[in-house]
Amino acid sequence: MASQYYDNSDGAQRFQPGAIARADEVDAKLDQVAAGFEQAEGDIDRSLKLPASETSQEINATPLQRRRRVVGFDADGNLTLLTGFNWRGDWATATEYFVNDVFRDPATKNIYVTGTRHTSAAALSTDITTGRVELAINVEDVEQLKAETQQIKDDAVSETTAIKNTAVTAANTATTKASEASSSALAASGSASTASTKASEAATSASNAAGSATTASTAANTATTKAGEASTSASNAASSASTANTAAGTATTKAGEASTSASNAASSASTASTAAGTATTKAGEASSSAGAAASSASTATAAANTATTKAGEASTSASNAAATLADFLKRYLGPFEAPPTTDNEGDPLQVGALYYSTVAGDEGMRQWTGTAWENAYATIDGVSWGDISGKPETATRWPAYEEVTDKPLIYTQAEIDTMIGDIGTILDTINGEVV
Repeated sequence: MASQYYDNSDGAQRFQPGAIARADEVDAKLDQVAAGFEQAEGDIDRSLKLPASETSQEINATPLQRRRRVVGFDADGNLTLLTGFNWRGDWATATEYFVNDVFRDPATKNIYVTGTRHTSAAALSTDITTGRVELAINVEDVEQLKAETQQIKDDAVSETTAIKNTAVTAANTATTKASEASSSALAASGSASTASTKASEAATSASNAAGSATTASTAANTATTKAGEASTSASNAASSASTANTAAGTATTKAGEASTSASNAASSASTASTAAGTATTKAGEASSSAGAAASSASTATAAANTATTKAGEASTSASNAAATLADFLKRYLGPFEAPPTTDNEGDPLQVGALYYSTVAGDEGMRQWTGTAWENAYATIDGVSWGDISGKPETATRWPAYEEVTDKPLIYTQAEIDTMIGDIGTILDTINGEVV
């Protein structure tokens, strides 16, 4: 048999059957047993004990189930594993704080979590520097995040308004350009009609000139014939010559008229060609204006779509922030003198909801189990040394913490860091969606 109090595992050291037991050897064995009992008694004196009248209590939990939990007493006074934090209100000097105590810095309003049992120093900064407490919620960061969120919302509204105004301006410009294009098209159509009319008049003048030229040619042939007749008839030579001269003059005059008509026809044709070119140019300008109007209308549509998208994004961000804040307020209801029966919006209480009791002498956090409000932490305050029964008669006081050996570690630094990280994750969630 071997234990930390007595070791009898070596068979050579035991009393053998049929052997003579010497008195000094028996005394030595009894001394070893007595020393073991004394050591066990010392360990018992330094341990927490339940009254002998109570039944044995065990905590059946695996290491994973015991992680980040503390041993305490439930509502019936039985040993159990507890979670949660103990709200202590505003920090005060020369005050004893325990692991998982939560308090507020009255100066900065920041929230801190106690990592090591201690009596507070004259200044909170000393406890922070020595690592006794850890910052859980930085109120300045929360306020800054709220301000940034509001600024993002305001910027989104301003940007949406600017985009909307730009879209309206672009649409108005497009309408104006379309009107100008329509006017240009109408003017081009009029110019083309005028050019067509001039071309028709030029064709008519050319036809008249051709007729006049034919008449002149006929008159010239007639003059030639008459001249031949004059030459044949000597008696009528003078008269025929005179007639021929007259006819020739008439023919010359007609030919001049024909030449003038042809020149006029050419000029009219040139004017018609110029008018047709002008009409073509105006039609091109009208087409360009119509294209620019279509492009402006497309730009206005894109700007309007962007404005709609930005407005939707701003609305979604505002909705997410409101939902996150509402969820947080449903879980922590704030300080109350009487236990609340509904949450702050009048809805049924959620399991795990918390509130801080402000009743004098009974301050502390309360947690809703689904049927009743219970303390959100464990405490053994109020148990005096005289209340402990079954203790050794030589024991006169509670052992000091440093006198206890083989005491379990309630939390390691890594576990404390993990808890602080969990709090930070919750805060990031709140900050990211209040946001």
